[in-house]
Amino acid sequence: MSATKTARFLETSYTTEDSLNKLVSGLNEDTRLVERRKRLWNIFNDLPIDQDTLFYKYTTFRKFDPETLLPEWKTPTVEAPIISKQNVKNISFKATRYPNSLLIENANGVVVETLQDFINSHEQVAIRILETLKEHERDDKFGALAGSFTRSTLVVYIPPNMEVPEAINLLTAISASGVALFSELIIYLDTNSSGKITEFYLGSGESLAAANLIVNRTHVILNENSRLEYSVFQKLNDQDIFIVAKSSDLKDKANLTNFTQLEGSEMSRVNSLMKLFGEHSEGYDLFNQFGSERQRFDVKSELIHTGKSTIGQTHSRAVMMNRAESILRGLIHITKSGVNADSWLTSHGLTVGKGKIVAIPALQIDQNDIAASHSASVEPLNKEKLFYIESRGITEEDAKSLLIKGYFEPVIKYLKNESVKELARTFIAESWETKKLE
Repeated sequence: MSATKTARFLETSYTTEDSLNKLVSGLNEDTRLVERRKRLWNIFNDLPIDQDTLFYKYTTFRKFDPETLLPEWKTPTVEAPIISKQNVKNISFKATRYPNSLLIENANGVVVETLQDFINSHEQVAIRILETLKEHERDDKFGALAGSFTRSTLVVYIPPNMEVPEAINLLTAISASGVALFSELIIYLDTNSSGKITEFYLGSGESLAAANLIVNRTHVILNENSRLEYSVFQKLNDQDIFIVAKSSDLKDKANLTNFTQLEGSEMSRVNSLMKLFGEHSEGYDLFNQFGSERQRFDVKSELIHTGKSTIGQTHSRAVMMNRAESILRGLIHITKSGVNADSWLTSHGLTVGKGKIVAIPALQIDQNDIAASHSASVEPLNKEKLFYIESRGITEEDAKSLLIKGYFEPVIKYLKNESVKELARTFIAESWETKKLE
């Protein structure tokens, strides 16, 4: 796809002002939300596909034509699909998309509802959320599009002084084909609260007649002394396109572990922006990427330290097999006000066959009283390690399995939730069984 076509990506017949007006007319939303949608749509049209001055534009979509898709708000009612993944069968989901119906279950004190309903039930908190969101409207072109065309924005709200020991599980399941799904998620933890949220993007696992497009905008807002473990597992169908824009705001003594594991889709583009503006706030941006054949992954992580004595880390591990490609663009930005910041960026990749990995770390330091470092490496599957393991009576296939699965452990070790650790390992094991046969 040429640079011009890439820049115009998603400027389709269903992302026009007329389409937006038709969508809005059927939703009966608060005036503030309607104005926000229209403002985001204008921002989408105004922004370039990638705003970075430090990086080249890597995201391309090859022969994928979003014009051929049907937006989910025009699709027939979809019944909940049967999720065949053994490791998620027994998980209770608090909110699910299928993709054009949103089902919400009781969350035991945690508020899980649409933004419209949240305005009705918690207007003052909703006003604070909308004020914060406005500061991020120009972060990402696709994020602005998701916010303008989502059928319903989902809010997960943990009230003050509430500790939620059980994970809140969210599911987006794509069983249709040829659908464009736009969604937005807001996670808001009030003062002195804590929780665990795990989000799943799952495909049917079958060969579909046409690719799907999933565009999501996620906002994480942590107030003073709040703690969140937020994990995302993406295992869509291999022909799908997956685009996510994340923003995270951390106030004083807030702590966020933000983990993303990418295994499915033909193209995954994830932009993660984490702002550590509270004193003694801590943020960990973690990524695992496992690709094969023609899969491509474009991940950007940006940590901005503006508060005093903040800790921020980005860690990524990628394994690309056959002709899969991965790019991690990492940036640490410590502003003048970020006194005593401690930041660390690592990006390491393992190639098998003709896999390709590019790691681009960068530091932008405007304050001397800090500690910051980065490391990056890309290596092929080590033949000497394979030989050593095989010499212990292990088959070549099992030796490869051990090395590849074990390569993700340095990122997994940062996870505190044991069930999420096991999920990460199980999904990787499942992908290995599929990818090694291709």
